[in-house]
Amino acid sequence: MREMMPQVPREHSFRPTYVSPARFASFGYQFCEVMNLQPANVLEVGIGNGVLAYLLREAGLQVTTLDIDASLRPDVVASVTSIPMAENSFDLVACFEVLEHLPFSDLARALG
Repeated sequence: MREMMPQVPREHSFRPTYVSPARFASFGYQFCEVMNLQPANVLEVGIGNGVLAYLLREAGLQVTTLDIDASLRPDVVASVTSIPMAENSFDLVACFEVLEHLPFSDLARALG
């Protein structure tokens, strides 16, 4: 398996062009989708700028974050194609705006 590398520098997720009103609307939809499923604990794959994890934690959920980019300070540094947790460790795995960044050949492994 080849090493996964971040596609964009850390600063990308904190630029005004990225953190836009439309992006915050997306965070709102993500938050609602997760909360509607009523999980107690969540694995968020692809932490981005941390907004979703912050909102979920403030709502009382236990959130573990995972990302390949250590500079984003996720709880776990790993790839979505090789998650180092036991199966059924989380009620819900949130993976928003991540899979489109993978090579197609890695998609099945990431979904598994």
